[in-house]
Amino acid sequence: MKTICLVISLLSFFIYRPYVIQRSGMIYEGDDRQYLAHATSLAFGQFPSYTLEGNTSPAFAYSWGPGLLAAPFVWLFSWLDRWDGNPIVLNRGLGDVKTSWAAFGFVMATQFYFLLGILFLFLAVSHTGSHSEAAILFISVASAGVLLYVYRRPVFAHIYEFCSVSFAIWLLCQVLPLSGLQNSSLSLGWMVLASFSIYLTRYNNLPVAYAFLYSFVMAKAGYKPTQVTKVIQDRRISVKLFLMTFIFAALVYSVHILGSRAVVDEKILPVISRKTTMLFLLTNRGIRFYIERTVHILFGLDWGLLYTAPLALIGLAGYWRWPGTAYFAAPLLALVVNLYICLCWGTQASWYGYRYLLFALLPLSTLGMALFLNQKVVDNRRWFYALAMLAILSLIPAFLFEGNSTTLTLHNAEEGWINNQYLVMVWKTVMTHPQDAMIILLKGGPLYLVYLFAAAFGKTAMLPAEVLVRYPVFELKVVFKSVLIWIFPSVFAWLSAPWIKRSMETSS
Repeated sequence: MKTICLVISLLSFFIYRPYVIQRSGMIYEGDDRQYLAHATSLAFGQFPSYTLEGNTSPAFAYSWGPGLLAAPFVWLFSWLDRWDGNPIVLNRGLGDVKTSWAAFGFVMATQFYFLLGILFLFLAVSHTGSHSEAAILFISVASAGVLLYVYRRPVFAHIYEFCSVSFAIWLLCQVLPLSGLQNSSLSLGWMVLASFSIYLTRYNNLPVAYAFLYSFVMAKAGYKPTQVTKVIQDRRISVKLFLMTFIFAALVYSVHILGSRAVVDEKILPVISRKTTMLFLLTNRGIRFYIERTVHILFGLDWGLLYTAPLALIGLAGYWRWPGTAYFAAPLLALVVNLYICLCWGTQASWYGYRYLLFALLPLSTLGMALFLNQKVVDNRRWFYALAMLAILSLIPAFLFEGNSTTLTLHNAEEGWINNQYLVMVWKTVMTHPQDAMIILLKGGPLYLVYLFAAAFGKTAMLPAEVLVRYPVFELKVVFKSVLIWIFPSVFAWLSAPWIKRSMETSS
C-alpha cells in the first residue's frame, strides 16, 4: 500500500495544478456547484433548505451521496472561513465559494475517499497473490483518467462511486465460501450500507447496488447466486434476503421522501425523476445505432476504451475459471445499465472518458486483473512488462488533457462538449511537438516550485509572462493547500498501516 501511495503522490505532483485552485478552487461550472451545495447546506446547518447555496435550483437533479460523504470535511475546513469572516458563512455565492476553505474541504474529501477506495481494493485483492499492488496501479490509478477526477475535478461524484463499489467488493470477498477466506461474523448491515452508498453516489447505479447486496446474502449463506430454488426452500435465508431487500428499498425510498421536502428557492423539488435516474434514455434507437455506438466507445479516437482504459477490459478476463466468479456475475451484469447510458448519451458526457461506466467498472476490473496476473500464463515477465507499458500509455492522454484551449481539451458542439479527435491530437503533440508535451507535463508542481523559488528571492519579475498569468499574486493559502494535497497520500499510508497489518493477520 505504501508503494501505491508513493506513486500517487508522485503523479499528483504533475497532474494537480496549483494555479487552478488559486483561480477557481477546482470547481467547474455546472455539476460541481450542485454537488458542493449538498455538502455546504449540511456543513453550515441549512439543510434541507438550499436558499443560501447560491444558484443551485436544480441541485436535486444531482445525487446526494458525494455531498453527504464530503460534508464532515467541508464542515471541518469551514471553520477557517468562519474565523476569517468569509461571506460564504451567510450566503454561498459562486465567487466566494470557489476560493473558500469549505470548498477545499470537498477537495480533500475526494482525495481521502479515493485513497480509502484504493485501500479497500488492496485488502480485497491481497489474498489473490503477489501482484495486488501492480493490479491496482495498472487499473485504478493509471486507467481512464482516474487521477484527473482526484486532482483536477474533485468536486464531482465519480470518486465517491469508485470508493463505494470498492467497499462492496472488499465486503463480498470476505464472505466468499472459498477455502480460508470466509468471515461468517461479518454483519449484513455493512453490505446494506455499502449498497446504499453505491446508489446514493449515482442514482443510476441502483442495479449494481442491489446486485452486490444479493450476492453478499447468498455468499454468506453458502449458496451460489444461481441457486434461487434452494434459497426459496430455505426459509431462514429467504426471509433474511427479503428483509435485506426491504431495508434497502426503504432507504432508497427515504431519499425520495427527504428530497421532496428540501427547499430550493422556496420550491419543493423531487429528488428522483426520469432525469436523475436517466430513464429518459429508455427509447428504441434501432440496432444499427447501438452497434455504431458500441464500436465508437471501443475504438473511437476521442476516448476509446481500447486506448484510454485497455487494462480495464483485459482485467475482466481474470474472472475466467475463478471459483468466486459466480458471486461477482450479478454486479458485472448490472453494469449493462451503465453501458446502455453511455451508448444512448451520444458523447462521453462532457469531460474525460466514459465516466458513466468506468468508475463502477474499474474496481471490479482491478480484482480481475489481480487474478489475471497470478494465472500461470503471466509467470512470463514479458507479459507483466507489456501490461505495465499499456498502463503508461493509458496515462499519457490523461496527463495532456486540458494542455491547451484548442486541441487538447473539449469543444462545444451541438451535442455537448466533445472532441472527436482528442487522442489523435495527443499523439500528434507527443510525436511532432514533444517540447509542447513536456511543457504541459510541467505545468503543475514543477512550474509552481519555480514560481515559489522566484517569489522567495523577489525575482518574480524575471519569470516568463506565461508564469505570471497563472500566478499574478502570491497566496500563502495556496502553498498550504498544495503541500497538503501532495503529502496526503503518504500521510494516509502511514495512518492506514496498522489497520492493514491487523486485516492481513486476521485473513491469514
